[in-house]
Amino acid sequence: MEKCVERDLAYRLRSFEPVIDALARMKRSRRGAEQWAVWQTDQQQRQENKERLAREEAERARQQDLASLGQERERELVQLVRDALDRTEGKPTREDTMAANKLFRRYGIPADRAKQVFSEVWKEWAKCNRCKS
Repeated sequence: MEKCVERDLAYRLRSFEPVIDALARMKRSRRGAEQWAVWQTDQQQRQENKERLAREEAERARQQDLASLGQERERELVQLVRDALDRTEGKPTREDTMAANKLFRRYGIPADRAKQVFSEVWKEWAKCNRCKS
């Protein structure tokens, strides 16, 4: 403050308006910096959400592919069992059972599900063959 009243200054402001304007600009620039930081945070969150959604979508697609693959593998097991039942007239051989066991193990089909598939195929086969008799 003492410099403001010093008499021998080479440059003296005629009023405090330029000082007030400079302070207002500083305040606006701080507010702008804060707004910029908020905007950057918002953009970062949007990007993270976009990436998360993309990962979730990729995981859903992967799960659908796995489900589709699982269904395809079950169809293969169904066909193997149906062929064995047709060939042996409903009395699969030990080799047929071993082939079915090998297939469901190789494909990672749970044993309970493999038994259920066999049971369904056998019931369907028996029903169709009773109709033929």
